[in-house]
Parts: sequence; C-alpha cells; structure tokens
Amino acid sequence: MATYLATVTLESHSDKSPDKNEERLDCALAIADRVASTVPGDCVLLFPGGWFHTGGSRADSIIPSVTARVMEQLATYPNDLVLAFGVDGLMTPKGFDRDQLGLAVGRQGLLALGRKFYLSKEDKKGDVLKTEDHLAREQGYDRVFIFNGRRFFIAVCYDARGIIALRLENPEPGKIDVVLNMVHFFYQPLTREEREDPNVEGRPSGVIYNVRNLVAGASKQWECPAFATATFVNRGITEKYRTGMYWRMGGESVTRCGIDDNSLRPLDMLGFRQPCPEGTAEVRVYDLDRVLAEPEACRYGPGESVPRAACARRAGMKPVLPVRYPGAFNKVRDKVEENGAGEVFDTLVDGLAPIFGDDRHEQDTQVTFFGPNRVGYDNVEKLDLVMLLSHRSFPETLKVKVYHYAIAALFGIDVAEVRASLPPSFEEPASTTDKHPGKRYLAGAMDLEGAARFVAAMRGWALAGGT
Repeated sequence: MATYLATVTLESHSDKSPDKNEERLDCALAIADRVASTVPGDCVLLFPGGWFHTGGSRADSIIPSVTARVMEQLATYPNDLVLAFGVDGLMTPKGFDRDQLGLAVGRQGLLALGRKFYLSKEDKKGDVLKTEDHLAREQGYDRVFIFNGRRFFIAVCYDARGIIALRLENPEPGKIDVVLNMVHFFYQPLTREEREDPNVEGRPSGVIYNVRNLVAGASKQWECPAFATATFVNRGITEKYRTGMYWRMGGESVTRCGIDDNSLRPLDMLGFRQPCPEGTAEVRVYDLDRVLAEPEACRYGPGESVPRAACARRAGMKPVLPVRYPGAFNKVRDKVEENGAGEVFDTLVDGLAPIFGDDRHEQDTQVTFFGPNRVGYDNVEKLDLVMLLSHRSFPETLKVKVYHYAIAALFGIDVAEVRASLPPSFEEPASTTDKHPGKRYLAGAMDLEGAARFVAAMRGWALAGGT
C-alpha cells in the first residue's frame, strides 16, 4: 500500500486551553475522515505540539480517552491511518507547561510516546520536565514507531534543535526514516514598544528560523526528511512556512540556505483547509514513498521558490499578499450557516483551496480566492477570481462573484466555458461592463448543486494545466 504523510497546521484566534480538547478531537477526527476518503493510500497525520492540553493535570491523563476515540474511528477506514500529536499539562500559574509529550495512535492503539528531551531557555525557566535522552522510553513506550516499514521519530517542539545541538547520530541499528516535529506556537512578533518593555515576556514568532534552521537542520543531521506543524495564534500561516524539509545542500551551513533550497512540495490537489471552532486547519499531503525514493522530484520548480513579493518587484508589478483578519473566516462561515448555506460554502472552499493555495483573502464579510494576472491588467501581479459573500440572497444559497474574464485567461479557456459552469441566474452588473476585463464579474446565488458543478469545472481546468 502506498504511504502518504499529512501535516496539519492550525490558524487559531485563541491560545492554549483545556476547554478546547473536545473541539480539537472533533477537528482531528474530521480531518482524518477527509484524508481517509481522498488520499489513495495509508497515511500518517502530524498535528502540532500541545494539540491537547490538560491544564494543571498530568499530560498523560487524557491519553486513554483520546486513544479510545481515535482507535474507534480509525478502525472504520479501509486504509491504515496514524495520528501523531502533542499533549501538554502541569501548567504553572505563569503559563509554563511542565509536562510535554508527543504520541502516535493507530487502529491498534498507542504506538509511540515520547517526552521532550531538549529544553529551550524558556523551558528551563518554566522548569519543564525532560527525559534523560532522545531514545529514552516513556512509560514503557518507545518514541519511535514503525509504519509500512518506515521508522518515524517523535520530536517534541525544541527537540529538533536537540538533534542538531547535541550532534546526535541517526540511531543504529534501525535508522530513522522520518522525523515528526510537533511545534507548539507562532505568535505575532513583538512590537518595538513590547520589545523595550521589561515586563513583556518574549513569545515564539520566528517562522523562518524554525523551518530553515531547526527542521531543515534536523533533516541534515539525520539525512532523512523532517516534517513539522505548529499553531499560528492570531496570525495567518505565513507565505513561506514549509512543513516538509529534506536536506540536499551537502556541507552548506543552514544559515546560508534559503527556505526552498531544502523544502518539499506537497500534493496541491490533495490538500485542504478544515474549519474548526477556533480557526482553520490547513492540511498538506505528501507522497512519502516518492519523497524517500525520488526527493528531487518532490521539490519546488524553478521560479516557484522565489517569494511572490520579490518576483513582483523585479517585474515592476504591485505584489498581492493575502489579507486575513483574525477570526474573519469563521465569522463569514457562521453568517453563511445562519442562512442555511454552510454546506455550499464548504464545498466551494474545499474545492478551490487546493487550486489556489494561500492565495485567499479572509475579511469580515467575504472570502476571496485570487490568482495570477493573465488578462493583462496593468501593474498587478494577482487578481480576484472568486468571491464568497456572507450577504443573504435566497435561503440555502450563497452569493458568489466570479471574475469570468480573469479565470478564462488564467486557464486558457473561452469565457463562454466559465459562463456555462455557473447557474443560469448569474449576471454581469451593468456597472462593470465598461471596465477592464480583469475587473468584470458575474454575480448570483449558488446552491449546493451549482457549487459542486462549478468546483468540478475549476478542478478540470486546473488539472488540464492552465496554470
């Protein structure tokens, strides 16, 4: 059976809390459902550190109940899935989590359990409990598990740094094939005023440092791929966040490498975003068999590794970066649900997200997918393509704007094909007919059937190689 690996990165509008455990479990199982129905093989799902939190209690106190629920659901799937995630507990009055574990659960039960073995300065300040070394067993369990013949190593957050700093050798016998790094949080960087305030505690925000230095560094040290996930608190997932790294730069220093010198490209058409009560989880899927057998075939291609903003500056165009207001996606989703069109919204988001990736604005009344400007609109790198609005049109329908000329130019098809993919009620407002084609759109109310038909058309155009 083919083997895949899925990383789950969370955008959350709130910090850690024991009150969210049930919601987190429901979210994890919903993601597992989606993966089981779309990924054509067995799969390891990697969640962030501290996915579950036990407050002042021991971290392991929640493991039996979570394991039972996960086992029960995994047993219903035809393919084999493993869920790997972190659990934190023994939180101090100052917010330090002294008990930090990583574990993996399969249909057979608890497969692996590991405690953090390398502490950061903040961990030491908080008196975090650490295990004696990177191979120490935890409550009788190894921190390494075997899945489809591959050996997976659980690294709890800063443990990735430990692999590098301690110059650990890939264990013999039985070398590690994949590192699973469960990172905790990335927060908004401190403002200048906060940095100068001695009463303000530091908080982890260094996305580039983590990916380039720690995840890629661990891959370099053990000569195997390393995957990582984290929770982005009150901020969107940054454009350059990569969840899969496989070192290929020989003896070069990590600090002299760019992000995409060592990054792995996920399978765009299998990825998706999963709404959850506290935000949105972004799922990226990798073909692990191919990563291990043909890593160079799983890289970003020439030009794809160049940041969009830099590329746009060289071309003299205005860069377009995602606008994401905290909590806006859920606000739109909740309003749409009130109108009875939640399933329509989910169908469109789930279908369009694999096509456009991070190119999505999330504002208080609308979610907009945008993409490359191929229609000749001056000095703009990207254009709006599909806009989902929270305004009510008719019961159980969603108001949608489709920029038909921009989409036709992007995929190399006729405008008439875009029109034909939409319900007959879609019309172009008179106010846009004399505008540049890049700003012209069709608007109307879309029901579930119409959403499914439109998504199928978009997917077909994308797969045909129009982008």
